[in-house]
Amino acid sequence: MPVCSSLRLCSALAMVAVSGCGGTVESPTRIDCSDCTILRGATVFDGQVAAPGTVVLRRDRVQSLVRGPVEIVAGRVLDMDNHTILPGLIDLHVHVRASSGPPAMADPHHDTKDHFKALLRSGITTVLDLGTERHIVFALRQRIQDGLLAGPCLLAAGAAFTPTGGHPCVYGRPGFDLCTFVDGAADVDQSLIELAGEHPDAFKIIIESGTQTHPLPTMSHEVIEALVDRGEKLQVPVIAHISRTADIVDALDAGVRFFAHLPVRDRLDDAVAERLARVGAVVIPTVVVEDARYRASLGPLEEVGADDAKSNISEDVLAAWRDPAMVASWREPKMQQEAQRRRDNVLDNLRICHRAGVRIVAGTDAGNPAVFHGISMHRELALYVQAGLSAVEALRAATSEAARVMGLADRGRIEAGMRADLLVVRGNPLADIQALRDVRFVYRLGQRLTMEELSVDGAYGLERGERLELAEGAACLADEECAEGLGCTWLGWCRRPCGDGSCPTEQACFDWDRISTWGYCEPGDGCDPIGQDCPNGVACVWLGAGVSRCWFASQAVAGQACSSWETCARGFQCDRSTNTCVRLCDPSGASDCEQGQECEDRGAQAQMLVGECR
Repeated sequence: MPVCSSLRLCSALAMVAVSGCGGTVESPTRIDCSDCTILRGATVFDGQVAAPGTVVLRRDRVQSLVRGPVEIVAGRVLDMDNHTILPGLIDLHVHVRASSGPPAMADPHHDTKDHFKALLRSGITTVLDLGTERHIVFALRQRIQDGLLAGPCLLAAGAAFTPTGGHPCVYGRPGFDLCTFVDGAADVDQSLIELAGEHPDAFKIIIESGTQTHPLPTMSHEVIEALVDRGEKLQVPVIAHISRTADIVDALDAGVRFFAHLPVRDRLDDAVAERLARVGAVVIPTVVVEDARYRASLGPLEEVGADDAKSNISEDVLAAWRDPAMVASWREPKMQQEAQRRRDNVLDNLRICHRAGVRIVAGTDAGNPAVFHGISMHRELALYVQAGLSAVEALRAATSEAARVMGLADRGRIEAGMRADLLVVRGNPLADIQALRDVRFVYRLGQRLTMEELSVDGAYGLERGERLELAEGAACLADEECAEGLGCTWLGWCRRPCGDGSCPTEQACFDWDRISTWGYCEPGDGCDPIGQDCPNGVACVWLGAGVSRCWFASQAVAGQACSSWETCARGFQCDRSTNTCVRLCDPSGASDCEQGQECEDRGAQAQMLVGECR
């Protein structure tokens, strides 16, 4: 973008503003700020309306927005002819660690920093994470707040509240700190005590009944009411994940007023939409999730074949989407039919909600298959326009409205005192929403970032300050963040590798990490491999050295193939010498082994009371 080299010329040009036939010249606004950046000549969408204007930035804030002629005495001037300046976009539904790869992608590459670059590259300067492991997402939020990581401003819910066996931590899957299980009102207060120190920006609750063939446990009315009540008292928004109309009705009855998703399994009744509008409910449509699923079922994705694909999407994710074996299940006719039905439902439901006057705010659910961080927001907003929203309404949903519902008084608009988070695009997205795709550069807290700097495959880094030296047990994104002698596990913990099998006291070597060829020293949780006392249908396995822990359970039983990741059923364990499942038993009591087998004592290896049927 050319810099105006002559302040005198800039002033003279700006003062020529005549209205009417022989009308009066409007008196120019004087700008005299030597340490300011002045963006002039653009259409400025301030979060509400669009009109020509001049935006003045000083350090990390907007100094002013001037509508009309200006006289520039001092400042660095950038000419913005044929461009539009908007507030930085806000995505109110992301998963910052999720890869966006196909479901069959065995080793998702959790390069969160790439996701942050992709978000910024698309003009998204604030995100709300609605589902990332608690220990990681709050540590990341703190890093960004402390200026150690120059990512988008990160808001986070932490672990989702769900009934035992509920989405996304279905039976057999450990909750880790991705899910908090609440089965009664008493569980709510205990869970909030554990979460209080993290100061979540939202509570995410799961109201998901599943399907006829795969029903899921549902949250009771009393639990939903308790969560809504605690959220109101703590002034934390409660956002409910739903997938069908009945889920919305149940949530409304219990006091929920903020929804992640629109129904995809059925069509909304006009009466339900009118009720949503009447009570002032807010909906994050995430239409792009179903649009991406449908487009992926038809053939190669436009985003994967684009000239700038490597600039927006990690190479391993691109490779997975280009691998026929990885996407084969998505191309089956049954999948295509289901994907089209879900897409049609969600678009129709958005039309119904808009017609009824329901408040819409933008979110993508980025991290889901084919819902790529950053660029999916441009498609999400285009789908809003397709569903009947005006371009202005769509842009408000991703700026001023999104900020308002989250209580973010310092962003979402361009006016004096706001954060200097801006998006500059070529063309006018008010006339053609597709112009949002032509991002020229982004301002993050007053710092101008170019497309080259924010390219996912580029060398530009988001880290600030000295190299991290994270201690054992700290939350991490990559090996290089951990102190010497430690590595970053797939679940984001700094742990000691144990290629030689040696570990500190009260830890054992466990090669559970799918993306390494060695194990890590893991602490146990004290579960009982004989009594199988892990919650949520999860298996208790012994690791050795007196260490046991709750781990994923599958349907595999004795003699069936397994690995540390492809696990066995509850009460069974993977014998890594044969990679087959064996039944666990009590060597000190009555054996429940099959006829012809005995309970072989494994106490010497496990250093605890446990046996295996042999």
